[in-house]
Amino acid sequence: ILSNHTAYYGAVQIGVLRYKKNGINKKVAIGTHGIVEVFKNHVTVIVHTAERAENIDVARAKKDKEEALELISKGIAKTPGGFDVHLALKLANYRIALGEEIES
Repeated sequence: ILSNHTAYYGAVQIGVLRYKKNGINKKVAIGTHGIVEVFKNHVTVIVHTAERAENIDVARAKKDKEEALELISKGIAKTPGGFDVHLALKLANYRIALGEEIES
């Protein structure tokens, strides 16, 4: 989204949000679906969970990935917290990649 972008509303999916604030590149892992609004050079992203790249616990993300893979192998569709297991795996993969990128 560039300066003076036309007004826009859209969906946000699990993934990585990359943005620039005060000339500094920042990254956030988006943990749930949500919405984005662009209006008058302001961008608003609304999601239930998000995690700054520098706060990601890679070891925990790897554990989450292994747990999701185990549930998938057993044919279980939901995590104990009620989250879709395939989405949990997707989020874990994004968190691992982003966390390792920050660590290096």
